[in-house]
Amino acid sequence: MTWNNRIYKHFIKGKKCFALHETFYNNETGLIESWTEKPLTEFSESIDELIQDLEQKLADAKRFRNTVLLPNASTEENNKIASK
Repeated sequence: MTWNNRIYKHFIKGKKCFALHETFYNNETGLIESWTEKPLTEFSESIDELIQDLEQKLADAKRFRNTVLLPNASTEENNKIASK
């Protein structure tokens, strides 16, 4: 089985929005077999907004790759890490 990330259109309370989902394919047929129920991203009002948000996330991850924070640390501990 192979996979990639694909944009899906959602309708939430009648409003159209977009999100990224992992999508899985049958290796023999190349057809979609399934996708993740929960999206990998937040919902965006447009495809361009979704892509812009993903580009910002990637830029932030690259920028802060050497100061990885700890989710269970205190604010003070994470501030020490972030200031290095």
